[in-house]
Amino acid sequence: LAAHPDVPVFTGPDDVLEALTGFHLHRGALAAIGDLRVEERLRQRRVQAVRDRYAPLLRTQYQTDASLERSLNSNAYDLLLENRHLETALPLAEWAHDLAPQDIYIADTYGWALLKSGQIDEAIRVLEFSTSSGDLAENMVHLAQAYRMAGRREDAIRTLDLARDLNGADNVMVARLLHEEEALLAEPAR
Repeated sequence: LAAHPDVPVFTGPDDVLEALTGFHLHRGALAAIGDLRVEERLRQRRVQAVRDRYAPLLRTQYQTDASLERSLNSNAYDLLLENRHLETALPLAEWAHDLAPQDIYIADTYGWALLKSGQIDEAIRVLEFSTSSGDLAENMVHLAQAYRMAGRREDAIRTLDLARDLNGADNVMVARLLHEEEALLAEPAR
């Protein structure tokens, strides 16, 4: 333990340690695992738990993967919009994205979910793809939010300008998002 002070050590009942590590441990064993490995395992388990819970219901309701991906995306987007159950929204958005990785609407929802979960760099990568067609103001506002959160103020301002030019007064929700984001960017840089 002294040789690796930065590696967390978990002690507990065998079944808990086995669930965390994925390894069968002998009675009284200590499990030392790197942070990233634990986080990845936990993320995979959360995604799988959501899939296990929603899959039977959704598959009986929707006959094709195309309608399933739209349903997953819609459910994730609604949760994100209402800022609730984010622990469910991210796995739903990820599942939809796994089914349709080239769909820019689904990529936007997934990127926004990543952003709300604090995964800013990955969110930027996904949201940049979601704006690749260059004509979706809402996607651009989400990307601007990610840029702002990453400290990329100039990129955020440039992206908001593009979103404002695209949106005009057409979409009330996008106009509200633009207004909120512009207000945050108007604050002095920290």
